[in-house]
Amino acid sequence: MSARESQGGGPPIKTWHALAVSWSVVTIVLAAPVFQMLDANRLFLPISLSDLVFFVFAFQAVPTGIIFGADRLLAWQVGRDPRAEAVRFILWRLLFSIVFASLILEVRVLLIQLWGLNIPSVISIAIVLATGIVSIWLVWNAFREIQTWVTYLVLPATLLLVVPLWSLAVSTAETRSVDQVGTGPSRAVMNESVGAIFIVILDGMNFDVITKDDLIVSETFPNLRSLADDGLWFTDATTNSLSTGQSIPSLLTSVVSSEAVRAETGLPIEDFKSRNLIRLLDSGAGITIYQNFFNDCFVEAFRKCSLSSSKYPWDNISGTNPWDRLPGISLLIFQRRLGSYGKRIVDELDQRGLLPVQPGLFERPQTIPSLVSDLNSQDRSEIENGVYYVHSPLPHPPYVYDATGQLVNRVNHKWGEGGDFDAIYDNYRTQAAFADRRVGELITILKEKGVYDNAAIVITSDHGIRPDLGEMDDLQAQVPLIFKVPGVEPGVIEVEYQHIDFLPTFLDLLGIEAPSDIEGRSAVAPEAANNPRPKLIYEWSEPVYERSVESGEWRSLSP
Repeated sequence: MSARESQGGGPPIKTWHALAVSWSVVTIVLAAPVFQMLDANRLFLPISLSDLVFFVFAFQAVPTGIIFGADRLLAWQVGRDPRAEAVRFILWRLLFSIVFASLILEVRVLLIQLWGLNIPSVISIAIVLATGIVSIWLVWNAFREIQTWVTYLVLPATLLLVVPLWSLAVSTAETRSVDQVGTGPSRAVMNESVGAIFIVILDGMNFDVITKDDLIVSETFPNLRSLADDGLWFTDATTNSLSTGQSIPSLLTSVVSSEAVRAETGLPIEDFKSRNLIRLLDSGAGITIYQNFFNDCFVEAFRKCSLSSSKYPWDNISGTNPWDRLPGISLLIFQRRLGSYGKRIVDELDQRGLLPVQPGLFERPQTIPSLVSDLNSQDRSEIENGVYYVHSPLPHPPYVYDATGQLVNRVNHKWGEGGDFDAIYDNYRTQAAFADRRVGELITILKEKGVYDNAAIVITSDHGIRPDLGEMDDLQAQVPLIFKVPGVEPGVIEVEYQHIDFLPTFLDLLGIEAPSDIEGRSAVAPEAANNPRPKLIYEWSEPVYERSVESGEWRSLSP
């Protein structure tokens, strides 16, 4: 034993000491941030119990074992090679410097989120460099005290790990898809030939991308074309908002969203929980919700969950297999700790196509497959009385999937990233074809179960593309709309339609009377054909764009 070590100034000597410090280092620097992040995104990133075991193994057990094993190997070599002691000396000081810097940067992240600060990259660089220098200086000059301090952090560090782990374990064990929200009208008031009801939202799908001469291109979008041939295909459907958080509530209630109501109640529409379409369609058999995009409070009307932890979702984890997520999580920790400077580095590498393709948490296309899997496990009678709502993240950006669902590297995979419009739109069209493939999977299982013919199926989108062109056009506003309802003759509908018409139109087709206090109208009612209205795009309750009935041109209503 050296004089330095005998005074407590050197690296940990005893086995238990080395193990405790290794555990604390890994927990503080890596494991706790990872599991806090996964817990914050558990509604967007489904995690099974086997995934959870894998992540504990990958981010806690293995790194702890590596550090502990390296120290024990060096300790064993000290008697044979004096240089091993110097290596241990440097190893532990570097590790403690990383712990110290990690805690400082984590506090920085929390303060930025708490105060809503926007830190410029130059200041971020300065903070990161200063943190590194201060951490190394302190550890080198007060190693003994910091070593003791890190050892005593075993218990609080473990609590930092256990709390999000427990939350994740509980959330994975709960039933995530089915939630009773009450009873609506009985099936007696509905078209008696209607079985199961499916409402499918394809996020960010515009009308133009799937059509030619107002008809769906069957070569690229065979499943949407097949469904349109079996139902009503609307050629003049537009959204009332380019924001999902406003478009979906308006679509489900036939009332324009209000920022004032949201500020007061937490929901964008008054009485949303009792008046939304999904609740009106519930026959008591239960409603199944498949969505991983909503980050607005109104989802609480359907699911018993709190979205407060998802206020700052991080969206750079890739893959459905735990092994595939490791690179994304590693980049995420790097980017989050370094702030705007780290994001700038990651974005630059991403722009150059030098990073693995990483679909965001919002954009992982798992909702329709989840529905298909559940339908496959149910018998026909279970399916026929159900109401299913599916919000698919496809084909919302980033545009990183090919038509078969394979991840591919694309330099221009999001609007506003400096790429030319045509290149991004081509990537968008390819990913839209993948969305069609998902729709085909749903149609296939319904036919296999013998429920397709009697199923009421609606497919639309919340809005079109959003390339931030500074003006409104049909690429952004016009959306596909297909209603397939048993007993309703197929056809092409050219009547003017807006999303506030969704609820009354669907209820009309199902043979259910719509509520009286709505702002929309049934697009299949006789009076709609002869009374076109100006198209309106709202920002909350205020219209900001209007499309003229006469000219078909969009104009801004902003002063």
